[in-house]
Amino acid sequence: MITSNNSSTFELSEFGKPELYEINSLPLNAHELVIFDPGVDNLQQLIDGIKPEINWSVLKPDQDGIEQITRILANYPEITTLHIISHGAPGCLFLGNAQLNLDTLERYTTQLQSWFAPLARQLRGKPSLLLYGCNVAAGDAGVEFINQLHNITQASVAASESVTGNAAKGGNWNLEVTLGNVKAELAFCTTTQAAYTGVFNVRHFDLSSVFNADGIVNSGDTTQEPLWNDLIDSFSLVTESAYSSLSNLPESLGIVPLPD
Repeated sequence: MITSNNSSTFELSEFGKPELYEINSLPLNAHELVIFDPGVDNLQQLIDGIKPEINWSVLKPDQDGIEQITRILANYPEITTLHIISHGAPGCLFLGNAQLNLDTLERYTTQLQSWFAPLARQLRGKPSLLLYGCNVAAGDAGVEFINQLHNITQASVAASESVTGNAAKGGNWNLEVTLGNVKAELAFCTTTQAAYTGVFNVRHFDLSSVFNADGIVNSGDTTQEPLWNDLIDSFSLVTESAYSSLSNLPESLGIVPLPD
């Protein structure tokens, strides 16, 4: 399990801060990188709170996030520690305008296999992949997703099976599920962990992206009942993590409630 640590606070230099949604210029010998999906809450607060020795980039929201990460990593072959900051759900990451989940892993296998170059493995050993999205490793779908990602990338993986972020909203900064030996610490200083007001849960989640719900409901096969139970459990996890946001939902969607 990867937990929060006692690193010191710092002031991030204004030098090198790009426009959001632009790829930051990294040193060619960079070996640790944080990738932000632009949809996370309070993005600038997170950027300002990265430990000073760690590089970062922000994905563009209107492009495939997995393809963007692949292009970035192809230019920096010494990266062996990758932190992905995005919204999540059981067995699913939301990156740019794409989802990485059990249904799409096969489509992205070739790209995922290229994320950590052989040179980096030779220089620094087994790579590490840290996933901060809420509930990504939760339930059977989450466990299967993490296992497949571990096998495809050949990286040690740490991921959250709970809500990540603000404690008042039920969050924490522990990546409870690990596969392999993840040596990297969290990318954020403790001051940022304490001050961050958001969580990395997803408010609108299509469950069919993790389970073939139509196949389960319409098959008439009672052997599928365990899968249906997994679906219900996963839905409960997602809705529970989003519960704290329900009071603000109409405003966030631009919906004006009807008068009584």
